[in-house]
Amino acid sequence: AEDLLVEQQLKFCMNILNKLKRNQNAGPFLKPVDAVALGIPDYPEKIKHPMDISTVRKKLETNAYKSPEEFHADMNLMFNNCYTYNAPGSVVHEMGRNLQKVYES
Repeated sequence: AEDLLVEQQLKFCMNILNKLKRNQNAGPFLKPVDAVALGIPDYPEKIKHPMDISTVRKKLETNAYKSPEEFHADMNLMFNNCYTYNAPGSVVHEMGRNLQKVYES
């Protein structure tokens, strides 16, 4: 029964992810950050554990998460990476804040 509960919770996580994907602020978070294409060579130095929506989706689809807490930890990692790398007031920082509000609502 516990497995079923976790399965349902992780389905709910996928629904949250789908909702976020459609959000107007999701752009920078949909795919892994391409430091070369974006011309930000310092990104890999500053962000040791990159995370993005497509990676979270893959982990959900391959049952890599054993609990919703693990999903939540990766989502928080994604947002915290955004705030670590992008200065407050910058466009991407604000998009992260707005997307996190949707995530937490």
